[in-house]
Amino acid sequence: MRSWRFWTFYWGGWALVGVYMSSMDVAHYHIPWRPNLAANLFLFLLWGALALSVRSLLRQVPLERTGGLRSWLFHIGASLGITCASVVLVHFFFQILVHHRLPDLLGAETWRLVLLSIRTEFQSNFLVYWGAVMAFLALDARENAQKHQLLAARLETQLGQAQLQALRMQLNPHFLFNTLNAVASLIHSDPEAADQMLARLSAFLRLTLDLPPDTEHSLRQELVFVESYLAIEQIRFRDRLRIAWEVDEALLDAKVPVLLLQPLVENALHHGIAARERGGRITILARAEGRRLDLEVADDGPGCAPDRLGSGIGTANTMARLEQLFGKEQRFRLAATSQGTCVQVKIPLQWVDQGARLHPGIVS
Repeated sequence: MRSWRFWTFYWGGWALVGVYMSSMDVAHYHIPWRPNLAANLFLFLLWGALALSVRSLLRQVPLERTGGLRSWLFHIGASLGITCASVVLVHFFFQILVHHRLPDLLGAETWRLVLLSIRTEFQSNFLVYWGAVMAFLALDARENAQKHQLLAARLETQLGQAQLQALRMQLNPHFLFNTLNAVASLIHSDPEAADQMLARLSAFLRLTLDLPPDTEHSLRQELVFVESYLAIEQIRFRDRLRIAWEVDEALLDAKVPVLLLQPLVENALHHGIAARERGGRITILARAEGRRLDLEVADDGPGCAPDRLGSGIGTANTMARLEQLFGKEQRFRLAATSQGTCVQVKIPLQWVDQGARLHPGIVS
């Protein structure tokens, strides 16, 4: 059901066209303006009503892009009939308006004048008919494009949520089993550390369950999640794990994908630090470069062979999510350096609502 505003605009538009055409007739032919204005208003308001029937015909017999010869023949015939009917109705209306009497429908002179009107007015009215057809086809094309855009946006959102859900399902069992194994190894040798690890595991899992259903949240929330994860690993690795935070606090309300950093930090920990007897350092960096947010996760481990860079599930998942969320506006770079491995992510700098401030640092 269309709103009253639409119908006001619709009928008002046809009326304005009638007023404009009447002013042109009066200016060029110097004829009385009152009957001319009345005739033009009647003509174009009549076409407003006829256009609705044209709309109905287009829905019942749509004009196909390919083929559809029968559809075109139908609408050509309909345009001829409706155009002639409009000219005849306006002719009789004008005669009644001028002569103040009903025309003699059986008189030869009446129909001679009708044929003359059809001959002189048919072309312009025929163009009005097909102008209405083109306008309705353009509106349909626009509505279809908007529907496709909405559908595409919904599918992209569902894809992002599906990828995030898959990442959660991958994260929880994997991390849980590793942590429980660590607890089992500590429970006799260091019961206090095992108890502390279980407490932090509980807090981490609670954060996992409380992650927002959206595909993005603030950098502040992402760092809280990473801190909680590293707090557990800090108990496992003790002095072998050192964390360096280089985060600009002005960026804590920047918007980032959920679970963007955690898989990168986990890769750095297990491939760069865990294999080294003396451990190492993980650096987490966040800075602004113009209108872009630059995020880096680097380790000073032994690095990775060039042919294995980016071959992990977590890395591939992160790259796919970034491509789905930002398209060509994102950059993902994974490189082995002389001091280890560095992952760099560049995304558009966007902001979320202000929330509680977080000073990023190791959870004690």
